[in-house]
Amino acid sequence: MNKLSPQNSQLRTAQVLQRQCVISNTRNIATGSFGSCYVLVGHDPKTKYSFIAHIDIGTYLEGIRTIFSELKRLNVDLNDLMGLRLLGGWKSEPSCLLGQKIISILKEEGIGEKVNFTFFQQKLSGSIDVPGNKATHFPGIHLDAQTGTLSILKNTWISLEQKQYESHLKLVQGLFQEAGLDLSAMTTEERCKAVKNFPVTKQFPLEITVYSKNQS
Repeated sequence: MNKLSPQNSQLRTAQVLQRQCVISNTRNIATGSFGSCYVLVGHDPKTKYSFIAHIDIGTYLEGIRTIFSELKRLNVDLNDLMGLRLLGGWKSEPSCLLGQKIISILKEEGIGEKVNFTFFQQKLSGSIDVPGNKATHFPGIHLDAQTGTLSILKNTWISLEQKQYESHLKLVQGLFQEAGLDLSAMTTEERCKAVKNFPVTKQFPLEITVYSKNQS
């Protein structure tokens, strides 16, 4: 797996945040840092469709099946998929259980044997320049949609990281409001700690976006 600088990967790159998936045969794809989250990656050398899905504890896992339904709609034969990888996750709960559930779905979809688990629950060290997110994690990955070449980002892609953090913050803020908690009354340090540790008990749909040469 290659190492890639974020500055060399941003041109016409579709960005994947948590609870999102991008399928593309025209734009390259990237996602930001992930630790307890999992990232599912694949590539079809015939149609040149590639995909990245960023799956966290708040993702409705049945949405993973929708990825493969969409690929079939795009005339992708799942037997032709290459470079299938499941990356990230921790051996501790609840991340470990999440990973097991993802694997079960992949097996039920008939592609479990094709998945590379080299980076499954393997941590890579890196630092994130966003408050409250300095932890052991993958700093992010980039996927060349045409070749299926997967690269680990050398450094933090700051703008993508900010988007990812703000998206997750917005979700947690909604959950805090439902729980009657006020983030605005907390200090920045308290807020970051609360957001990081708040248990996400709801599940949200996996948002799938397709970039095709026919619609670019």
